[in-house]
Amino acid sequence: MARLIEAFGTLCGEATERGTKVGFELMPFAVIRTLEASLRLVEGAGARNGGICLDTRHIVKLKAAYDELRRIPPHHITGAELNDGTLECSWSLHEDTVYHRRLCGEGEFDVKGFIRAIQDAGYEGPWGIEVLSDELRKWPLERLTTRAFQTTTAQFSPPSIAARNEPGSGDRNPCPPLPPQRLSNSPPRHGSQPTKLVPDAAMTSSHLRGWEALPAEGSALFASAASVRN
Repeated sequence: MARLIEAFGTLCGEATERGTKVGFELMPFAVIRTLEASLRLVEGAGARNGGICLDTRHIVKLKAAYDELRRIPPHHITGAELNDGTLECSWSLHEDTVYHRRLCGEGEFDVKGFIRAIQDAGYEGPWGIEVLSDELRKWPLERLTTRAFQTTTAQFSPPSIAARNEPGSGDRNPCPPLPPQRLSNSPPRHGSQPTKLVPDAAMTSSHLRGWEALPAEGSALFASAASVRN
């Protein structure tokens, strides 16, 4: 662990020079496979720009309790990736990861519970859509991105009237459902907050394309709808 902490700290130092963050994503096939060990890594490195990236699928497959997510200090969460899938499968873990993920709400994961747990921890950053699916790779881009937005935003609950009246509640936005036409070049206003969509310049070759929905205030919803064939 000491060598991993040192290496992570070095990487975060290099990232600082470029003004970016580093998020460690724990996975069932990674060397570090628990939230406890992930926190030791991040806290041991002591880098302000280092943290943990939480993926619905990996948390579910690792059988980590959502209550554990609630105990993560919010400044240690660099990002959250949303997707759905099956709890059990006949194919390998690798095949399940790369070919059989599902859009949010179309599988067996408790996606809404995952979101609530991270919000309870105090996370207010971007939400990613990471759905690696052999079936979805065949879809036209417009259909894919529209469906990805619709299924994902449906997992977020709008704040109650009481919550909106709480002190400081104006600084938080649980990312309420967005209309499909927000994929257009001239997106409409959502409530009183204008929103713009911009291509994500940091996309890797493992993704088809990305957009970022940026409200004037509150959380952003980032969508990397599907991966391309390798």
